[in-house]
Amino acid sequence: MHEYKTNRAFRTLVNVGIIDQIGSGLYSIVFLIYAATLPFKTLAVSIASIAWVIPALANIFTGYLADRTFNKRHAMWFSYFVQTILFLIIASLIGRSTKEGIFFFIMALDIIARLLGDYGNSLSTPLMKHIVAPEHMNEATSIGTAIGSLVQIVASALGATLIVALHHQYDLFALLDALTFLAAGGIFFIARHQYDQAESDVHKSVLSAKASRLAENSESKEGFGTSFKLAMQEFTQNPFLLFMIVAGLAVNLLGTAIDPLSNLIFLHMSSFWFINYGYTIALLDIVFSVGSIAGAVFVNDMLKNTSMVTLLAASMGLLVLVAVDMLTLHNLWILLVLFFATAYLLGKINPRFNAVIINTVPDDHLAATGGVISTVMMIGAPVGQFVFLTLANVISIPVSLTIYGISSLVVTILILVRGAGRLTKNDPTTARYNEAHV
Repeated sequence: MHEYKTNRAFRTLVNVGIIDQIGSGLYSIVFLIYAATLPFKTLAVSIASIAWVIPALANIFTGYLADRTFNKRHAMWFSYFVQTILFLIIASLIGRSTKEGIFFFIMALDIIARLLGDYGNSLSTPLMKHIVAPEHMNEATSIGTAIGSLVQIVASALGATLIVALHHQYDLFALLDALTFLAAGGIFFIARHQYDQAESDVHKSVLSAKASRLAENSESKEGFGTSFKLAMQEFTQNPFLLFMIVAGLAVNLLGTAIDPLSNLIFLHMSSFWFINYGYTIALLDIVFSVGSIAGAVFVNDMLKNTSMVTLLAASMGLLVLVAVDMLTLHNLWILLVLFFATAYLLGKINPRFNAVIINTVPDDHLAATGGVISTVMMIGAPVGQFVFLTLANVISIPVSLTIYGISSLVVTILILVRGAGRLTKNDPTTARYNEAHV
């Protein structure tokens, strides 16, 4: 927390993000509840549940736009105010009609607001690069991850409770979300001059990179294709980044599949239950969230010099044990320990990787590169969920779990084999490497 306490500009970014996430977390759970009350609730809940995929897959484009935006700090507070307007419109519509057209219009406005949110996050990345020292970047990204996860947990629980206490007045929550966007935009607008020097440094870095490419290629026109090409070059020219994105895709494909798969398993296996089905799901979600927060917060623990190869392989190995427990032991307490340990490791992997991206990728395509990574990672999520849920429903749950466990074991072995040697010894995310290169 040292960086948060001593770095005013970084603290402002975190605080603005907290306010944003409070409103978004409250609204997200309430919108699902609202969808479940509609006459076409099955369709509505399904669409509301997967709507987040659209903005996630569009990160490659929002990242590109962020790189091309000249006044990033001004664009950030302006995007908050546009989101405020969108949610004021939603507040005037939600709960007043059960027509499908109104629902889809509200859903469209929500997706646009999410796209603007991702655009704002991409705008902040180059600024963060110039307000946080490289040796403190891992700590900074870890703090952001931990606080964001904690806020989401609290906001979701609070939203589910308040909607009942307020007699399902959905418009109040949309209005609250609008107010949080307004507050976040207002705070950033007031503090915008904290980022004047960072913005100037970004401009100089971008102009220098463009001049260097112009001297090499004698091409002055740069569009989306050029931005995408530069982002891909970061992976092809950097073995560590290429390994991480490929391994991350595999880990995300299997890691995100365990959540809906376990929900289905618990539905048919009461031996796993803690009191009842609902409490069991909630308990696992809480344990996983606490584990990921703990992993991000304790930056300087005994794993600070453990390579990303080892962390990735260990997290996948734990998922193998999860499958074994679900297939044979049916022990909830072992499962809770495994979920916590997996989340703890993932809570370290994501901030470390983000810190490397921010520190190593040039400013002129930093956001676009982050967008490519996010898009590629998100492709694996729906694929993994679809494959293993289909196997569970069409064939059987034990078959799906067996294939899941074998797949996790294969990925574990491949990560260890492909990542052994130079990638492990020269891992730029370890504390030892950072201390040697300060």
